[in-house]
Amino acid sequence: MPCIIRVVHNERPFLMIDKETIRDLACDLQALGLLVVILAKHDDWRVRPEQLATEIGVTARSVYRVLARLIQAGYVSRIDETRRVGGGRFERRTCYIIYEDRRMLAKPVEARFDTRIAGQEVPF
Repeated sequence: MPCIIRVVHNERPFLMIDKETIRDLACDLQALGLLVVILAKHDDWRVRPEQLATEIGVTARSVYRVLARLIQAGYVSRIDETRRVGGGRFERRTCYIIYEDRRMLAKPVEARFDTRIAGQEVPF
């Protein structure tokens, strides 16, 4: 009888960051720290500033402020999307795209949000 052995691969316990990124943000330790915290999350994690604030023990306002500096530095891009939900109502959603290297910002990114879960449309 055949034997099947499954090997569970855990996420690697380390994070590699380009030295240029560290050198570039070295003068702004808050921005570097927040970028590292976000990059350490799993790939499909969505940036939620309020959740980040609670996790790292700061105010949401300070997270938004640091995100604004990262946007200005080119490590984060922000996309705002508004859609009509009916009855004269609109929903607004903000998406932050995080880059380890600010040179990646020049590459085109799909700006549409995926609002489907298991193939079914869900409200965002």
